Amino acid sequence: MADYLYDEIQLFVTVVNVSSDPAAIYGGSALGGNLAPSEFLLNPKAQQVTQGTISIPNAELGAQGEFSLEDTLWEVTPKNGQTSRVVLIGTVTYVTVEDTSETTTTQTINVTPQVSEPQIPISLANVQLIDRGTPTALLTMNIFAGSVNPADGDKKADQAAVNNQESFSMKRVITQKKEKDTGDKA
Repeated sequence: MADYLYDEIQLFVTVVNVSSDPAAIYGGSALGGNLAPSEFLLNPKAQQVTQGTISIPNAELGAQGEFSLEDTLWEVTPKNGQTSRVVLIGTVTYVTVEDTSETTTTQTINVTPQVSEPQIPISLANVQLIDRGTPTALLTMNIFAGSVNPADGDKKADQAAVNNQESFSMKRVITQKKEKDTGDKA
């Protein structure tokens, strides 16, 4: 019976705006746990879950801008010390407009996941953004660890590959009704 490199993979990341500057970088990282350091095999019964959140900044009235997700990554580090990374490259854009009765902000998240494979290949599937009607969208990913010949480990590390994955996006429209002027004057 084979020993498995991954008995379980659970990664949790929170991506937040670290600055009020519209050019601000989002950042986040996480490490895998409960990993068995033997062969480059994944237990077919292993639970593979990645969950995270992207907090959308509040746009100023009449503003438009873009926030970068370029430096956001998840790191998967098994006990044998090898590391693979899942990188999110994308942007959050927003436009806010106002009329006499309401303020409307349109926010769009565009993300292209990439996988860096120093030694352990990881592929992404079933990427979803779920709008729960709040300023925070839930980002869920399923990741699948592949198998590698341990003898090829050093070669793979020298020739790290990045696999472009399918892009995905989510759009939200937030409408705030203005309070009616009661006409009271001091």
